[in-house]
Amino acid sequence: MGSLVSLIRRNIKDIHYVYNTLVSVNFMGTLLAIAVIALTLTIPSIFYVFLQNFKESTSDLTIGRNITVYLKSDVDSAVAFQIKDDLESDVRIKSAELITKDEGLKSFAASLGINENDVLSNSENPLPHAVVILPSEDVESSTENLELLVKEIKNNRYVDLVRVDRDWFKKINSVTDAMRYITVVIASILLFSLILTLVNTVSNRVLLHRNEIEVMKLVGATDGYIIGPYVYLGMWLGVLGCFVSWWLGTIVIFTTERYLNHIAEVYGAHIIFRGMNFHELMIMFAVSTVMCMIVSFISAKSSINGIRPQ
Repeated sequence: MGSLVSLIRRNIKDIHYVYNTLVSVNFMGTLLAIAVIALTLTIPSIFYVFLQNFKESTSDLTIGRNITVYLKSDVDSAVAFQIKDDLESDVRIKSAELITKDEGLKSFAASLGINENDVLSNSENPLPHAVVILPSEDVESSTENLELLVKEIKNNRYVDLVRVDRDWFKKINSVTDAMRYITVVIASILLFSLILTLVNTVSNRVLLHRNEIEVMKLVGATDGYIIGPYVYLGMWLGVLGCFVSWWLGTIVIFTTERYLNHIAEVYGAHIIFRGMNFHELMIMFAVSTVMCMIVSFISAKSSINGIRPQ
């Protein structure tokens, strides 16, 4: 128990020591490292937030996303309602709405600006029942899933025609795929620059304390004991860099929202941007901190192993 308390006290002391060192030693180098970490996290996180908001915005649009199922002309209303209920119970379908032949006729007559009786001219209603379905996100994001769903619906003996705007799905999927690819590419490039900056920062700190490290090795200190403060240095850089990234990202996102709404107002729309939620923010802090600690550990271990007491 006593050794555990001693270990905790030592770690707290190291964390406090490293925090003070961030301000007092090589202040500009520390600011540069924090800036690089913040930039590395900010740009991909902004793309991620834009992608999430884009998906949420397009999910509210129904034009082009609907699949219209036209039933055969001899299908009565009872069977049509049963088909609608069967489709709606499918987990791949978000919603289903039945448009009866009478409702279709009224809508058609209204679009022409005439009475529905004038359209019929004492003949039977030639329009079929139709079911308008909205597929789930899993179906929308996969062309194969969409094709499979359409094929299964067509196999129904009561279905005459299935109309789906495949171009809409292709456009939405191509935009989201492009945004994902750009995010990954930019994040990879910035991650490489982050690793180089951290390696340079930690290596310089090790060289700055070279004489102290030599003395510590002479009195029997292990490499693990010496490396500890540099790992905490990476921890502080990761935490502070992520905090700056969150602050910058929030400013960029909500500033952009105002300008995008100026454009959206022309089309009678309004955009509400959602930033990162608490769960996503905690993941970003955890990834930033752990990544910086790992890079700092590897860099410090490599530099300290090269120091031999004279």
